[in-house]
Amino acid sequence: YTSGTCVEESSASLWPIRLFPSPESAGMEFTERMAMAFRTAVTEGIDYVGGLPSVLAGIGETFGQRRAPGSILDRLKNPRAFMRMGRAAMRAKAAGRGMLPKDAFEPIGVIVGGGDSSLFRTRIKETWGRYPLEMFVSTEALLVACQAWDCTSLTFVPTLNFLEFIPEDNSVSNPEDVRTPVR
Repeated sequence: YTSGTCVEESSASLWPIRLFPSPESAGMEFTERMAMAFRTAVTEGIDYVGGLPSVLAGIGETFGQRRAPGSILDRLKNPRAFMRMGRAAMRAKAAGRGMLPKDAFEPIGVIVGGGDSSLFRTRIKETWGRYPLEMFVSTEALLVACQAWDCTSLTFVPTLNFLEFIPEDNSVSNPEDVRTPVR
């Protein structure tokens, strides 16, 4: 699967990205992995955010309600994290609302994939500060279609995958062929 190659160490030269949480955290509990990812994001920042639209909307709406993992003293030890979250708190207070991800981060892009993209589009913009780019993805093929930066309709990307199309006439001409498993 293509998505599996993104997290293997041997593919680091093919996919020059840093993932939060990192692949090394695979054996950790989910909450520990998310805490580690949050600490890294607060310290180093985020260029791109990707995920399911409903998850990004949920994170955005509960961002100010979450308590960052670790003690206050741990967070004060890292000046970059302290400055980032201090600025975020001031931005939220000036706007007269709770803290949102857009107060702490300024992502270049927000990338989503899922059938519910249009439902959460406005909420993601309100909380993350950018309209999301929608992609049609799958575990096997990774990227099948994506939006351009103007966020219009999806554009098929035929060069990344080998797709086999069966004419409709062939698929309905012999219904038994459809039900027969491939051996």
